[in-house]
Amino acid sequence: MQTNASAAAPRRRIGLGTIVLLSCGGLLLLVVLAAVAFKISGRRALNAELAKIRAAGEPASAAELEAYYQSPPADRDTTQLWLEAIAPLETPQFQSDAQALPIVGEEPGEIPLPGEPWPQLEAAEQLLSKYGRSLELMHQAARQGGRARFPTRFADGIAMDLSHVTKLRAGGRLLGLESAVEAHRGRPDAAVEAIETMFAAARSLEQEPSIISQAVRMGLGSFAGERAAWLLSADVLNDAHLARLDAELSAIDYGRPLRRGLLGERVQGIELFANPAMFNEENDKRIDALIAMGGDGDETMYLELMGELIAAADQSPLARKRAAAYVNAQLDQLAGSRLAAVSHLRTALLVPPSSALIESINRYEAGRDATRAAVAFERFRLANGRLPEKFEELTSKLLDAVPIDPFDGGPLRYRVEASEYVIYSVGKDGTDQQGRSEPPDQADDIAVRVRYRQAPANSSAPRE
Repeated sequence: MQTNASAAAPRRRIGLGTIVLLSCGGLLLLVVLAAVAFKISGRRALNAELAKIRAAGEPASAAELEAYYQSPPADRDTTQLWLEAIAPLETPQFQSDAQALPIVGEEPGEIPLPGEPWPQLEAAEQLLSKYGRSLELMHQAARQGGRARFPTRFADGIAMDLSHVTKLRAGGRLLGLESAVEAHRGRPDAAVEAIETMFAAARSLEQEPSIISQAVRMGLGSFAGERAAWLLSADVLNDAHLARLDAELSAIDYGRPLRRGLLGERVQGIELFANPAMFNEENDKRIDALIAMGGDGDETMYLELMGELIAAADQSPLARKRAAAYVNAQLDQLAGSRLAAVSHLRTALLVPPSSALIESINRYEAGRDATRAAVAFERFRLANGRLPEKFEELTSKLLDAVPIDPFDGGPLRYRVEASEYVIYSVGKDGTDQQGRSEPPDQADDIAVRVRYRQAPANSSAPRE
C-alpha cells in the first residue's frame, strides 16, 4: 500500500509567542485606528465651531479681525483728530506737568465745589492752557461724532500696540479737570461740553475689538458719569444742561462693545492655538508634550466657552450671570480632573475670568443708571422745587422706566438726607448697606451722592 506523504507530515503549530505578538499587533492597530478616528472627530468638531463663527459674520483670524474693525464714514471719521490731540499726553513731560494736580496727577482727594476755596485752581488753568491744543482737537472730534478706527495690527497678538488707549485715558482725565475749572469759573455750558467730550473719547473706542480697549472705554464712560454727578452737587446747571448730560448717559452702552472686545480676545486665542510655540518661549519639551495632549479638543472647548460669554455679553444681567456660572463650572470641572486639566491646558489659560467680566458690566451699568436717575432728580427739583417721592414720578417724562439694579433685579434704592440724597445699587454682595460705598473693603454699594447747595422743601428729614 502506498502511503500519502503529505498526510503523514506533522502539522505546524502556532506558538504562544506568535499568538501574543499577533494579539499585540492587532491591539496596537486598534489603538492607532481609534486615535486616528478620535483626531478626525476632533478636527471635525473644531471645524464645525469655526464654521459657526464665520457663519455668524464674526472673525476667526487676525486678518478677518482687521477687516471686521471698519472705519466710520468719512464725514464722521475723527481718528486723526484724536491721534493728534492725544499725542502729547501720557508722556514723561505731561506726567511731570500734571503730577501735583487732582484727577490728572497723583494728588488725592476730590476737587472742592464751586464757591469753595480751591488753592490749585490757577495751576490747573495753567496746565489746561499748556495743553490747550489737545483740548481743542478733542472737542472738535466730539462735535463730529467722535467715531474712530485707530491703527492696529491684530497679527501682532499680545504684542499689539495699544498706546492710543492709555493716551485716550489721559485725555479723558484732562477733560475732567477742564470741566471742574469751567464750573469754578462760572461757565457751566463749557463744563458740560467737557463731559460730553469725555463721553466722545469713550465712544471713539466703541468699535475696537480688544478687551483692553473696551475696559478703558468702560472706565472712561464711568469717569465721565462721576464728573457729571460732581456737577450736580455744584448746582450750576439748568434744565438744558441736564438734558445734555442725560442724552450722553442714556446713549452709553457697556454690553455690546464688550462683546466686540471678547470677539477680539477669541481671535487672539485662535491665533495662539495655531502657534503653540507662543505658550513655550523657553522651548521646554515637557510643555510641548502637554500642549500636544490637548489637540483639537482643547481648542474646541475654548471656542465653546468663549461663545457662551460672547453671546451673553450684551444680554440681560441674568443671562450674563448664567453664562458666567456655566463657564466657571466647566473650568472647575477641568481643574478637578488631573487628566482634563492637562488635556485642556490652553483653555484654562486663555478663557478670561468670566465672573469679573460680568461684574464689571453690572457695576458700570449700575453707576450709569444711578447717575442718570440723579440727573432726572435734579430736573424734577428744578421744575417742582422738591425732590420726587418715588421713581414713578419721573417715568412719565424724565426716565423711560424705573431704573433696575443689575445685581438683584429690583429697583435702584435711594435715600434722602438733610444735606444730600444718594441713589445706589446693592452691588455684588446683594446686601443693602444704605448706599455706603466707602471704604470699598467694608461696603459694596454703588452710590451716586448729590449734595444740596440749597435744600429742597422735602429734604429736612431722612427717608428711604
